[in-house]
Amino acid sequence: SIMAGSLAGMVSTIVTYPTDLIKTRLIVQNMLEPSYRGLLHAFSTIYQQEGFLALYRVVSLTVVGALPFSAGSLLVHMNLEKIWNGPRDQFSLPQNFANVCLAAAVTQTLSFPFETVKRK
Repeated sequence: SIMAGSLAGMVSTIVTYPTDLIKTRLIVQNMLEPSYRGLLHAFSTIYQQEGFLALYRVVSLTVVGALPFSAGSLLVHMNLEKIWNGPRDQFSLPQNFANVCLAAAVTQTLSFPFETVKRK
């Protein structure tokens, strides 16, 4: 389960990475003389000026960061099933809420260093 979840996280990261890159470029552009007018303009400009591979320039660090995020989330959920002594589909609403909050806290802690390095 952990391997499948990690691979799913890697695939989703690779698929969505270009939009994350474009979002970052839109955020950091000079607002007095903007380089991009919007999402589609940024995509076409990057593609035309820098090529397709520019959309995936630093994807490896993001994929490496997605591994602990996905694996940590699944690991926490699997262990919480053992703690609550039952299958996930029989949890109450407060149990599910606690599980999600705890899994998010653990996974954000594991993946935060990768996000920080990527943004710098």
